[in-house]
Amino acid sequence: MDKVPSCRLDTGRNRYVLIKIYVDNDEEKGRYIIRGSSLAPDHKTIFEGEEETLKKQNIDCDCCGGGYIVLSSEDKEIRVFGVSQYFGMADHEKAVAILSKQYAGHSISASNEVTDQKINRNSIRTEASKI
Repeated sequence: MDKVPSCRLDTGRNRYVLIKIYVDNDEEKGRYIIRGSSLAPDHKTIFEGEEETLKKQNIDCDCCGGGYIVLSSEDKEIRVFGVSQYFGMADHEKAVAILSKQYAGHSISASNEVTDQKINRNSIRTEASKI
């Protein structure tokens, strides 16, 4: 279980799921991991793919919700927000704790807002500049 990476994301806007992994039905000794994809059509697809991979290693898992993560390697910025329609909202603070270990040096923020406020403000500015 220690060999399972804590986080796997694409650059850009990712759908993500927060997954609890454990062995021998012992959830007490489990830990959380993040799996995200910029290409997956939905959160369920991400979880089912990871669940299959983990089962091959005899690792149990539960999906603890989902949302979105925007990873900007160029700006060294990560934003966590939103909700999975299928799994509900992940604990974004747990996601931030995991991300801060893997992406030291990045500015990481979380919001329980459904949409990314920064993206919305930028798109409004872009639209306004066209007028």
